[in-house]
Amino acid sequence: MKQRIEPEYLEQLSDKQKRVLKELYGQNGLPLFSVGQLIEIIRKLRQMDIYTVDDWWHVQLFDLETCANDGRDCESESSNKELCDALWQTVKDLL
Repeated sequence: MKQRIEPEYLEQLSDKQKRVLKELYGQNGLPLFSVGQLIEIIRKLRQMDIYTVDDWWHVQLFDLETCANDGRDCESESSNKELCDALWQTVKDLL
């Protein structure tokens, strides 16, 4: 299982997305975020549910006022065979 994003992932971000991510992360530079750091960033913005189906990871987002298990539909969902990549896609979508 991949534990961190790849260096080229940061290059996928616009200048605005980088600025917002720096504000959320609270640092001047952007590190190669770990799975735990990505989860912390997402939790600042949304409730989430992480689950697997076969060998795919799924991350569902809910607004902060919604409990992820209350039967409501999610706002969005990202999926990937790597948890780190599913979380990174989620962060990019939120920025």
